[in-house]
Amino acid sequence: VRGRRALVVGRSWLTGQPLAQLLVARGATVTLVGSGSEDLNRLAAEADVVVAAAGKPGVLDVGRVRPGAVVVNVGTTFVRDDLVPDISPPQDGGPHPASLIVHSVGPISVAMLMRNVAANALAAPAKQVGATEATPAL
Repeated sequence: VRGRRALVVGRSWLTGQPLAQLLVARGATVTLVGSGSEDLNRLAAEADVVVAAAGKPGVLDVGRVRPGAVVVNVGTTFVRDDLVPDISPPQDGGPHPASLIVHSVGPISVAMLMRNVAANALAAPAKQVGATEATPAL
């Protein structure tokens, strides 16, 4: 991603901000916006990588994304019994000329992430942190 323009839609501490930091660390020029950004369509049209992590169904129409861009749908929301992505598919149902579209990084990915975090925490040596006997009681 070095030298590429990346757009991350969704500013959460859980997904959007860490993802933006990872992209910056890899050399991307990153724009981090909320789902209500007025410039969302313009920014999507200019970005080489678009990641939607807002958890707001249809926050962006894939038709607004620049052809050849990499598109990743992280945000998904249940609407009635359907799992709906942040980035809406093409209105005509046809293919979009993006180079890669990852339709959803959903609950299974989050579950696997949490499993890996727990496994790493259990494997790390324990450190005493926080309150000690010298800490005054409330």
